[in-house]
Amino acid sequence: MLLRQYEEVAGARTRDELRERLVSFAHHVDFERFAIAVERPRADGKKRYSSLSNAPEAWLTSQVDNAIAAVDPVHTHLRTSFKPIIYTQRTYADAGAADLWDLASPFGYSVGVAVSLAVPGVGRLLMGVDRSGNLPNNQELTARLVSDLQLLATYGQETICHLLAANDEPLTAQQLNVLQLVAEGKSNPVIATLLGVSENTVKFHVAGIFKRLRVATREQAVREACRIGLIS
Repeated sequence: MLLRQYEEVAGARTRDELRERLVSFAHHVDFERFAIAVERPRADGKKRYSSLSNAPEAWLTSQVDNAIAAVDPVHTHLRTSFKPIIYTQRTYADAGAADLWDLASPFGYSVGVAVSLAVPGVGRLLMGVDRSGNLPNNQELTARLVSDLQLLATYGQETICHLLAANDEPLTAQQLNVLQLVAEGKSNPVIATLLGVSENTVKFHVAGIFKRLRVATREQAVREACRIGLIS
């Protein structure tokens, strides 16, 4: 039982501290990557996601087909079941998503373990660790890893939900309007004309969107907005 690691995660005071301690946990159990996400219901019936990971920048900025990502078997399982999942290349092949595994594997996402936890008053907490290579051959070690991850989610749920929500303010209505038009491929001058505002106002909103979504380009903004459910 990794009690010290659980308590360190639960005691994180900032997102950076949380990220650092989750990286430490992942490395402690011999995995390269971690990822957490909090799923919250929206008023329109859709889901909203806030996430944190140590994914490499090259993976975050890669051109990932949203249609493929939408059928990721691990994410689909976690959104619809509270049973832990242990995934390998076979998991993706069986789900008809081998292309997605081929895209992710070079970045440290070959195999992994993930869990989903219901959080009262919030929604659902998704948590996983990933690595290159293979899973442990020893079934007892794999079962222990699943238990460790479930306990970490239980210990850390309050802190994780609080810290991920701290920077989760929705975009303004005008920012959402601009973002939707950006997703449609419209330029700033065209957006300004359509919304009846100046081009400088559009630039101001685009900069605000980049800051809110923590991205640097329009393409990244659209991908991130689709991923967390701001636009479809």
